[in-house]
Parts: sequence; structure tokens; C-alpha cells
Amino acid sequence: MNPNSSRSHTIFSLYMDQRRGSSRLNGTAVNSGPHMLSSKFHFVDLAGSERILRTGNTG
Repeated sequence: MNPNSSRSHTIFSLYMDQRRGSSRLNGTAVNSGPHMLSSKFHFVDLAGSERILRTGNTG
């Protein structure tokens, strides 16, 4: 790891679960057991730029 680097990175993860119970079919309750809907979102920020004068980085 470069201690002089001015770059920063961020990872934000969001997990969501939705539980659904019995459903209705033509006005009649149909118990097919609970359903689970799961979602994952990952937001990744790899932005940043080196401060060339401070780090002396090239390329």
C-alpha cells in the first residue's frame, strides 16, 4: 500500500429482504407458504486521482 496516495475508495452494500405471506387467487386465499424476496445492491466508488506533485507518480 502506498502511504502517500491521495486516492480513497468506498464500498456501500445494501441488503433487503421482503417476506410475502399467502396470496389470493380469485378472492380465495391460497396458502403456498411464505415467499422471501432478497436483493443486494453494491455501490462502489473507485474514484480519486493522484496528486502528481505530491506523490511523484508517473504513468
